[in-house]
Amino acid sequence: MSKFTSEFRELNIDQLDSVSGGDMAINLAVKAYEDMGKRLVAAVRKPVTQPTSPLRH
Repeated sequence: MSKFTSEFRELNIDQLDSVSGGDMAINLAVKAYEDMGKRLVAAVRKPVTQPTSPLRH
């Protein structure tokens, strides 16, 4: 059987950025949330339309 080892160490901010994707990942997430918010506001502000032809017999 293999023996598992574990190592704990602290990373400095530059090492954390390189592991997590840095500013690029954060910027992409912020942009996605901004775009989603814009679409949501546009959908809420869209006027409710009435049927174009009345339903008469």
